[in-house]
Amino acid sequence: MIKNKKNLFCGYALSLTEVSKILKVSTKLVSRLIKAGELEAIKVGREYRIAGSNLDCYIKGKKQYVINVTSNPQG
Repeated sequence: MIKNKKNLFCGYALSLTEVSKILKVSTKLVSRLIKAGELEAIKVGREYRIAGSNLDCYIKGKKQYVINVTSNPQG
């Protein structure tokens, strides 16, 4: 049972594969987001781990950008 519905992934350390499935993108794109500094992660050995709270922040940030797009290139 999820106690904190506001932060769905809070308390989890997710792998690149798990994050890519959640975001429905490739693991290569998730890796690029990490290297670009858009998605905060830590490196454990040879693999990255993304804190659930960082993924929540990224998702919330993405939703804001989608909502704020109002330009009309044809107008």
